[in-house]
Amino acid sequence: VLFLALWPTLVRAGEFLDAEIGTIHLSIPRDRWLALLDALAKVRHALIEVPYPTSVGEEFTTALAHLKEATGRIDRGDYDEAIAACRRAIEATATALGIKNQSDALQATLVQHVDIKRAKAYAGIVTKIKELGNFTIHRAKAAGTYSRAEARFAVGTTHHVITLLAFLCDSSK
Repeated sequence: VLFLALWPTLVRAGEFLDAEIGTIHLSIPRDRWLALLDALAKVRHALIEVPYPTSVGEEFTTALAHLKEATGRIDRGDYDEAIAACRRAIEATATALGIKNQSDALQATLVQHVDIKRAKAYAGIVTKIKELGNFTIHRAKAAGTYSRAEARFAVGTTHHVITLLAFLCDSSK
């Protein structure tokens, strides 16, 4: 949904005329919007739905809020802060699930739900996303700034990994 607001200035013979245009409301179907984005950016888009469990509590809602902030940061061109928000989302997810925010502790929790190889791989993914966030938070160790593509990757991966953790480790299910 797009809203267009215009503030015209009309002048006739040096005299300003009153002019008013109400806000224009445009509803664009998703497939047409994606086609427009594809044409403008010379890329192809795919929308992927990420289902979130509703039983994991308030801290998980906080994690999702961090990811919403991350998406807004990408839209504003603040890619480093988008990736830092991913780290905060992972930390909030760990708190929501009662998991210590360390790779070994996460792996030990995951091994209760999946085999050791997958537990190690999933914990590794979480650790690597957190490392990306560390580079932005601890600026002295960062080598340059992140690109839009990197930020989108981190945010998308974080969406999926915190959802996976929530579905696997939610003790209330």
